[in-house]
Amino acid sequence: MAYVPGFDWDIFLSYPRETDQRDSYDLEWVSEFHRILEKELKERTSDQSGPAIYFDRRNFGAADHLEDELLEAVRKSALFLAILSPRYLAPGKFTMRELDVFCEHSERRKRIIGLELLPIEDECPPTLRGLKSNKFYVMDEGRPIKLTPKWQTHRDEYYRKLQILAQDLRDLLKTMRASAGGAVEEAKRPFTGKTVLLGPRGDDVEGEWEEVRATLIDFGATVLPEGDNHLDAGEFAEQLTRDVARADLIVQLLSPVDEFNQRPSSTDPPSPAQLQYLAARSRSELPVLQWRKPSKLKYWNKEFLEGPYVLASGLEEFKREIKKVLTALSEPPRKKPDPTAAPYVYITADDPDVSLALELKEIAEVKSKFTDQCGIMAREQRMENFLEQLELADVVVFLYGAGEPKFIDNWLYTYSRLKAKGKTKPPQIEVLYRAPPRKTEMEHKLRAPLGAFMRIGSEEAFSSDGMQEIFNELQKKKKAMEPAHFL
Repeated sequence: MAYVPGFDWDIFLSYPRETDQRDSYDLEWVSEFHRILEKELKERTSDQSGPAIYFDRRNFGAADHLEDELLEAVRKSALFLAILSPRYLAPGKFTMRELDVFCEHSERRKRIIGLELLPIEDECPPTLRGLKSNKFYVMDEGRPIKLTPKWQTHRDEYYRKLQILAQDLRDLLKTMRASAGGAVEEAKRPFTGKTVLLGPRGDDVEGEWEEVRATLIDFGATVLPEGDNHLDAGEFAEQLTRDVARADLIVQLLSPVDEFNQRPSSTDPPSPAQLQYLAARSRSELPVLQWRKPSKLKYWNKEFLEGPYVLASGLEEFKREIKKVLTALSEPPRKKPDPTAAPYVYITADDPDVSLALELKEIAEVKSKFTDQCGIMAREQRMENFLEQLELADVVVFLYGAGEPKFIDNWLYTYSRLKAKGKTKPPQIEVLYRAPPRKTEMEHKLRAPLGAFMRIGSEEAFSSDGMQEIFNELQKKKKAMEPAHFL
């Protein structure tokens, strides 16, 4: 029984029979691939039997009824996995018949997955253009070499690519299962609903590209483009326009090979990475993150090498930066301040000064009624409280009476750092409010930056008159911001 309701098979494995003949490693490539893929898919789904893969090794050229059986399986499969090589596309091959039958309905084209065992770029038919390229070969001195689990040099790369493919297949099947009404266990992931346009996978950064893509998918983001292979210039431009319009973030991994091909002396047209970057900048609000290996690139202009979006770092640091941006994009938008609302006052005070802070709060809210919104630093979870209150505060007050100088200095430093990073609402007024007892010379000289802080109050005797000064200053600022009226 298939994992996806309404189908007999979840995956139809299409391949030329020559691909599964024993090779120089004494390996039947497709048979071994099928064995490992089946195991990986079972581990990645909650269904007891795992997705059903149609894999048949019979020679279907010998009998018509076997061909009919095969093509019926093609029609009743959810996904079509083609193991591609020049032999797959050879004239008269039954593989092309399988592909044509699966594509009888145009919507099925989105359910084709290509695995390139050897390059097919020169002979690629229209039905395979635009597919995401899962390359199971490496280039060695300009020649393609197939990845196999028996080739020690690239064995790890084979298993890595196979696991990435298994995860992609599992995600596609889960989506189809849910659409068909099947039960799907889905853990909540932090960036579900966010869409990331991932730049082309350039030579020399393929491994890093796959890592970034896997990270994005693992955290629930939708990754564009849905296909990235064999598009002509016109098709690429059309897809790029659609993808940029959908994206919440653009991520690019700059390739040294791509960069060399675009050196100033080159007559080649702009690369896909450059075209994508230029398209992204047409949406000024669209964030862009670019990564390059340190000290690897030298031909591109400074905008691409040292621009504000480029991070020359380790890959893990770059992935952390992606998560930071997506986290910020996932937060609910801040409410615009209401100019008619009463000002919000936040008082930072050490425990010995809480009684004075409460007195200032009563003056503001009850006796003078300057505002009905006055908060005092909490006793517990102070940093959390501090961050929350600074998002609201129109007036920030640091009350310095009997509290420790270290307390005031530490919170002033924290405030200045948050303010520099844009993590606070820009307050209209910042205040250092002094109160008894008298300080020693060292206690009097706070080390933290005070900048444009108002200095009010006295160490000689406590007075709440400073609250009146604060609100007088607020009125002045409010009046200065009002538009001028002319007769």
